[in-house]
Amino acid sequence: MRRFLQWVMAAALICGTSVFMSSCSKDDDNPVNRYRLVQRKDVYADTDKYHINHYSYDDQGRLASFVRYGYNTEWGDIIEANYTYTYGDHYIKEYGKEGYDYYTLNDDGLIVKHESIRVTDGVESATAVIYYQYDNGRITSYSENEPSVKYLFHWKDGDLMSYGIEERDDAVDVTEYTWSALTVDHGYREPPLTVMREPLYMMGYYGKASKHLESHKKKTGNNAYMSLLYDYDYTYTIDKGHIVEMVDNYKVTTEMGAYKSETINSKTYTFTYEEY
Repeated sequence: MRRFLQWVMAAALICGTSVFMSSCSKDDDNPVNRYRLVQRKDVYADTDKYHINHYSYDDQGRLASFVRYGYNTEWGDIIEANYTYTYGDHYIKEYGKEGYDYYTLNDDGLIVKHESIRVTDGVESATAVIYYQYDNGRITSYSENEPSVKYLFHWKDGDLMSYGIEERDDAVDVTEYTWSALTVDHGYREPPLTVMREPLYMMGYYGKASKHLESHKKKTGNNAYMSLLYDYDYTYTIDKGHIVEMVDNYKVTTEMGAYKSETINSKTYTFTYEEY
């Protein structure tokens, strides 16, 4: 689960319950839908690696499919994820290669329970269950079926300011992570760190988004063997109210006892929209 949560970290940048960045209402909580995201491309600086995400929608404007392609020199183009979606009364089903995920919705249309179901020779088995909590339409925490782990979100004035993982003292291989973010003061918004499933976050199923874009973010990680510091700086290109490009310059500092190293890299994200 955590490996999947990491690759969706740099999310598509969108208004809280839509997939575009223009014509938000005055209260900044109910954007007007005019555009939706159809492609995101992630390019890694100084390499030939990239990822491309494609999104399609049904005749009611709901997410119908999400396909993620990856490319590298060794393997060429490969499909890393391919999901289709169906909708019912208070639930969403997300179908993948090895089974499906079942999302239970509350009366406000927010995901409150996520079950991963593996199907082997026609037999279903649950491999993970996650529960979500909200306050005033904003996510405050979620916990996996491991009772020792809880993920916390801290908000201030409508912006997500920090994110953390809380683990019990008696948990095996205790690891703590804390996120913090600075914001720039203009009228565009992005999802909080998309540690949830990216496409469903884009459609607003995990609640309201931050009111402002993040310009700087830090993540720290510590365990018994090493400490890590991830330092991100973001710059944006805005065209007609949409984020069409985001550049993520980041530095990773690793310390293991007396050993210390720094790695600097960059990724560029481009976004393509369609009007509907």
